[in-house]
Amino acid sequence: MKNKHFILLIISLGISAKIISQTTDVASLVDPISMRINGNILYVASELGDKISKIDITSSNPTATDLITNLSGPVDIAINGIDLYIAEFNSNKITKIDLTSASPTTSDVITGLAEGPSGLLFDGNDLYISFTTGNKISKIDITQSSPTLTDIVNTSLPRGMALNGNDLYYTTNIGISKIDITENNPAITSIISGLTTSYNLIINGSELFVTELNGNKVSKIDITQSSPTIVNVVNELSGPAGIAIYNNVLYISEVIGDKIIKLDTPLSIKDYHNDINELVAFPNPSNNYIQITGTVEQETYIIYNVSGKQIVNGSFKKNKKINIINLTNDLYILKTNKGKILKFIKK
Repeated sequence: MKNKHFILLIISLGISAKIISQTTDVASLVDPISMRINGNILYVASELGDKISKIDITSSNPTATDLITNLSGPVDIAINGIDLYIAEFNSNKITKIDLTSASPTTSDVITGLAEGPSGLLFDGNDLYISFTTGNKISKIDITQSSPTLTDIVNTSLPRGMALNGNDLYYTTNIGISKIDITENNPAITSIISGLTTSYNLIINGSELFVTELNGNKVSKIDITQSSPTIVNVVNELSGPAGIAIYNNVLYISEVIGDKIIKLDTPLSIKDYHNDINELVAFPNPSNNYIQITGTVEQETYIIYNVSGKQIVNGSFKKNKKINIINLTNDLYILKTNKGKILKFIKK
């Protein structure tokens, strides 16, 4: 029986949502449920299409081409060296293909996984496997000729996984939890709850991005915070499921929209910071204007919000006031054409 991820897609009607970031269509593909990037190639699993496709995202006209077909409900993929591992949910097994082969064929890695594998993640030679219907996370050692399954933790509805040091983060349908994989009996730590069908996730620096399949959006949290706050990155999507990063650009698969999209603003905008030789704004916080020190020449500038969306642009000289009265109360980043940067708060 197919893993009907579409039953999770109870789309809410009549709710107005604000676009946080702009997106661009990359390629069309039926039911892109999960993605992985290797070099400049984006590999995409199509559960309902029973195939894995690939897309050269550096191409001027990216197009999805079939890599291997006739699978049995591929719901997730992971790459180790030259091999791409596939979680085939309907046949209860993990298979793999050689990415260097011109005509790849699958070989079984482990079979008889009664609960149906849902997510895959590598840590060295250990392949972690989540079982949404089995409510557990397990692992196998792929160097073994006949790998045996070792259960790591029993947990509710695990699916997407991401690793940061020893911490394994995973989605729990309505939130994100983590475990320490070095512990024999790892304790479960709930990181955040209140999400709407959290599905896949990826870590970029200190930020963890998560697709909310039923919420039709991508959100993020700062994993360095003891009590992180969820921040919307982009919404009004159409069943976001897979997520990947290439050259600091976020790629998202939409299972209802049948396409791959990308954010127009690089993720690195969050890393802008103030140095002693950089610009300084005062008053800061401010409710109507900021005045800039740290420059004597006329410079142009762009103001971004914390999600990286361009808000305002203009020019200034030393001591010239910049009107911010029309900005909403939030944190902003100002960057000049000379690469100078500062943060300020509109209150």
